[in-house]
Amino acid sequence: MSTKDFILDKLAQSYDKQTISYVKEAMTLIHHELSPEWNEEFEAYVVAHPMFPEDSDGDTVESALFNYWVCITNMLQARHEGFLNPLIEAGIQTDIAKKHGGRRTGSGRKSKGDRIRIYIPADLADWLKQEQNLEKLRGIAFP
Repeated sequence: MSTKDFILDKLAQSYDKQTISYVKEAMTLIHHELSPEWNEEFEAYVVAHPMFPEDSDGDTVESALFNYWVCITNMLQARHEGFLNPLIEAGIQTDIAKKHGGRRTGSGRKSKGDRIRIYIPADLADWLKQEQNLEKLRGIAFP
């Protein structure tokens, strides 16, 4: 019995047939055997593949492979149920709780309309600040 058949038999005991079909599909995407490598930092065998953003470890080669396929199975099940965040699927590690969410439509200060800024001498600006002079000017400009 090959390693893939052994893993599928073990996973079939815990997952439904639809999820196992997702795992078989994932196994066909990975064309070569996964080989766990010993990691001194974790003191365990670590399995990872660039196609999936999951990695797993285990005390033995077999347990590392089995744990990896359990992680992949859970990820595929979440993907097909629509619960998987697209950023996680893309392999981008983000801490969403620390973000503020960015600009939202309708947020921010309301606009006062179309305005432009021009520079005029200070004495003319003081004259325009007087309400009666501003009304006179509007009467001349917009009869």
